[in-house]
Amino acid sequence: MPQIFKRGHAEDWTLDRVARLSAEEIKRLRENAARLNEPDVVNLCDQELKGRRARPARKPPASSSAR
Repeated sequence: MPQIFKRGHAEDWTLDRVARLSAEEIKRLRENAARLNEPDVVNLCDQELKGRRARPARKPPASSSAR
């Protein structure tokens, strides 16, 4: 039986794919997913943003100023 309603691309999103985005991009994706009623994508965004807050920030590499 063919689908009558067009399905979005929400099923294309995985946690790994979301993790490759910047925080700002994840926030925009989350807003769009919420507006389009895609709760699975909203949950993926929330998981990644929560995980980023839990991880310690990376330190910039120490500059070696050997003279």
